[in-house]
Amino acid sequence: MTVSYSLSTSRAGVLTFPRLLFRWRGSIYKLVYVELFIYLMFYFALSFTYRFALNAYQRTLFEEVCGFFSDIFLDVIPLSFLMGFYVALVAARWWNMYSAIPYIDGISQIFATYIRGNDDVTRMQRRSLVRWITLTSTIVFTSVSPPVLKRFPTCLHLVKAGLMTESERKTYEHMPTPHVKWWLPISWCCNLVGRLKADGKVDGEMADLLLKEIQAHRQACGAMMDYDWISIPLVYTQVVTIATYTFFLAKLFSSQFLESSTEVDLYFPIILVFEFLFYFGWLKVAEVIINPYGDDDDDFEINYILDRTYQIGLLIVDDCYDMVPELEKDKYWVTPDFCLPNCKSTTADNQGKAWLGSTVPGGLLLSAKHFILGHTWNGFAKNINHKYSAAKVALQMTPGVDPQTEISASSDYDQTWAAKREAGFNGNDDDIPMQELPDKSIDDKPRKYELRLSKKGPSNDTVEVKMPCGVCLGIKEGTLKEVEHLDHPTK
Repeated sequence: MTVSYSLSTSRAGVLTFPRLLFRWRGSIYKLVYVELFIYLMFYFALSFTYRFALNAYQRTLFEEVCGFFSDIFLDVIPLSFLMGFYVALVAARWWNMYSAIPYIDGISQIFATYIRGNDDVTRMQRRSLVRWITLTSTIVFTSVSPPVLKRFPTCLHLVKAGLMTESERKTYEHMPTPHVKWWLPISWCCNLVGRLKADGKVDGEMADLLLKEIQAHRQACGAMMDYDWISIPLVYTQVVTIATYTFFLAKLFSSQFLESSTEVDLYFPIILVFEFLFYFGWLKVAEVIINPYGDDDDDFEINYILDRTYQIGLLIVDDCYDMVPELEKDKYWVTPDFCLPNCKSTTADNQGKAWLGSTVPGGLLLSAKHFILGHTWNGFAKNINHKYSAAKVALQMTPGVDPQTEISASSDYDQTWAAKREAGFNGNDDDIPMQELPDKSIDDKPRKYELRLSKKGPSNDTVEVKMPCGVCLGIKEGTLKEVEHLDHPTK
């Protein structure tokens, strides 16, 4: 059950989907081959009768019947519309039915977190809560899933499996109600939480949280019962089924080769077979997933989910109780910005970049402290001090360079700007006066301006950042990624 082919489709390729056509389990061929064989038997029976058993007058009547089905009858069956809407409805219901299956991981972790104690009584309380929660799921599963019912047909089988004790079985069987008693273990859980609160093992807030998780599990089990009880309206299923069968009944006649036809006699109805696979396969898809709690190839593995639920739940509340590894400083304790290493097989793969939104040019690694505000070559390059501040931050974040080292600045601007900078800058001041810069040189080409900041490291090595004015740049660990000039100022 549950045919999975995720690994086979992990990478798109020429043969990714075509390779799936050769699988048998869960395939369309397995679903429709019997119906297709019977359908072709009827088709060839009519064909041989027309070709060899009928006289001229009877052939004329047969051709008129075939023409009726071809020209009139098929036009009144909106099969594509009916089938598409129906299968979409069934597929949505199919996924919702899977989402309703309760898992125990979360509630078990809540039990282990708030019900403290390593003595036998406390351990028994935690394990009993997990067992009763699992027992609730099992009773619901036996009510909605034939494979689980075959596994646990009676309460004695539940006792033998360890999901129920003998005393619990007697209490369960003597409960005076004709309804399914899947709610009874939930009642036991709630009563035990009440005792824990009365004994002082959990306070009122913890008890409320435990009860909330227990009720969430009850709601999930109730949803499974509801899906089993309330089906898609029978009339809709009947309409789609009648339309499909009637359509292909008409196709038995309309697809026959006739002597009055100008078409080529292929003897074998290739187009009809493909139509049958498409439409009848569509109907079979709905038939398979309309109740995924059964034992079809693509139905859910309810028995596996039950086994996993009980085992993982007990591990969490008992074997893993109060288990915390020794705390250690992680590998990136002093490296706030890092990239996880790759093995040889993934070194050349494209690791991608941080998604900053479709309006941000690709390749930038921006954040609030690294962003530089600049204008394009529209007449002025403003906020030079923002550029200097960002460059300074970049230098201070450069690995291997002492952040306390004094930063020096130099410029390729004209002499007027250089004089103002020298007059107002002492090496540690970020407040550099703004300067109006000409947007074009004499030859009518954009003039490039550059602000260079550098500082010396412990071994007298110089780390330098060059920043063209009027260009939007992103800085990360001393690396500048330049982008194309924009038509508008960028923030």
